[in-house]
Amino acid sequence: MKAYVLLRTEAGKESQVLDDVIKINGVKRACLVFGPFDVIAEVEVLSHEELDKVIVGTMRRLSGVRDTLTLIVAEERSR
Repeated sequence: MKAYVLLRTEAGKESQVLDDVIKINGVKRACLVFGPFDVIAEVEVLSHEELDKVIVGTMRRLSGVRDTLTLIVAEERSR
């Protein structure tokens, strides 16, 4: 299963959060972005339980993370 996790960080902590997020097992890509969120992480895991461990057990506990929004992929296409 794939999900995109949008993270809002404390001011000035964006790069540190990005460095910490990319080290998490299951995170395939992480980007620093402009807008209402500061970091977007692409996560691939096998189950909802693993996704819960990645987000609730790890990402939300990182220093500098204020809140998250998780978007679980329903269908995907690529070229």
